[in-house]
Amino acid sequence: MNLGYTKLGYSTEIHLKDLLKLNKQTRVTLVEEFRCRLFRLAKEAKGGWEALSRYLTRILGRNISGASLGKWEAGKRHIKSRNTWIDAPAPLDVVVTLSEMLGKDNEKLCSRETEKHVLFLKGQGNSYRVWYPRFPISLRNPHTATVIGHVLHDGHLEKQRLRVVYCNKEPENLLHYKRSIEGMLGAQKVEFAEINDKDGTVRLSCPNVVGYFLVLLGIRPGNKLKTNAAPPPGLMRCEKETLEGYLRALSTDEASIRPASNGSGGCIKIELASRNPTEPSKLICVDWEIFRKIGIKPGPIHLSTIRLTKHGEISARWLFIITGRKNFEIFKEKIGFVSTRKKDKLDWILKRYRYPADYVSLEENFRTRLFQNAIKFFEGIHNYCAWLEHRLDRKITPTSIHDWINGRFPSPLDVIAATVELLSEKLGVKSSLAEVYANIVQYKCSRNSEATLSQQELTSLLGKLGFKIP
Repeated sequence: MNLGYTKLGYSTEIHLKDLLKLNKQTRVTLVEEFRCRLFRLAKEAKGGWEALSRYLTRILGRNISGASLGKWEAGKRHIKSRNTWIDAPAPLDVVVTLSEMLGKDNEKLCSRETEKHVLFLKGQGNSYRVWYPRFPISLRNPHTATVIGHVLHDGHLEKQRLRVVYCNKEPENLLHYKRSIEGMLGAQKVEFAEINDKDGTVRLSCPNVVGYFLVLLGIRPGNKLKTNAAPPPGLMRCEKETLEGYLRALSTDEASIRPASNGSGGCIKIELASRNPTEPSKLICVDWEIFRKIGIKPGPIHLSTIRLTKHGEISARWLFIITGRKNFEIFKEKIGFVSTRKKDKLDWILKRYRYPADYVSLEENFRTRLFQNAIKFFEGIHNYCAWLEHRLDRKITPTSIHDWINGRFPSPLDVIAATVELLSEKLGVKSSLAEVYANIVQYKCSRNSEATLSQQELTSLLGKLGFKIP
């Protein structure tokens, strides 16, 4: 069955009437006052229910009865066998046709006005609803980008019914997905169904109409590996805030984070499955590019593993990693993790960057005086080393200190900051931040990489390292 999704002409904004492009039996109930007015004026314009039903039958190409129109106006229908009333949402094409018919002479009843008065929407094939959605549904909404990120990584968009299923074990991630769906739709409430697997995985389904919006925004339904799925092209043109929402979902679902074996630093690994062992999928390539677009520089994409499945299909995994304190700081500030477990790992790794890979060459007189005062205060270089080791939580040798005193190598910035802070508190030898900055001859953000550093940037850097120098 060819559903023709590739011919939709994707948009970055979806309005209520755009749902008709999918040829799905979308149902809608409008808020009571607006609904009654719409149907009453349409009935009066055509001279009764039967005349209106003939008009709609001719326009829509299927039989629309006067009795059905009465039920849709009421929003309820009676079930005799159970002696109860149930909701009677109207077909979307009927509502849109009526609003377009009346909207020609009354702007307050046009399609754009009608979509402001939706009580709930439901798609074809399930009973779950979206209550009070707010149109248009926009790709530029960070919540929309987040939903897309979740669906493309730990989710699935079925090809036929366009049902969206999201799978995860962590309650925080599941809640984040639910809140993102609600934020994408601007809805007061979205109904979800949950199935708990034996391994603890929760499969979360939402109203099929959510899948309709994703298809209209440019997500291809079906098996992600077979279709070589990727985010909508328009996503790359969105603001950084939107891209950050997408990356937050990606990182929540697919990123693993671990500290380095030497106790300092660590890495964030993004690894995705593919059917192609010779080149990475579109999805991981776009993910890599979006990280770069917000200022993070990941390592190159490379093949991780390759094997055959039990069905004889190729299963390849491609990955890239993110390392470095600067990348981690940007990641924490702009993206972050939803999971507390991953957040704690990220914070722990950042704290372990005690040896901050920042070095300064200082004016000789200032440098010599600073270290000699510290050694004198501790009554010897070995006691000074012991204090630095305790303060900075790493090994410091007397040989290193002699090298720094004599200017044979640049001094670690945190050693200088800790020493200035100590002498100011214990000896009253106050060196202001401005004085420290004035005596910096050269700044290196790594052992071999010279860089510029403003006084404001120095203040910020020292603050991140936990130092307060007035």
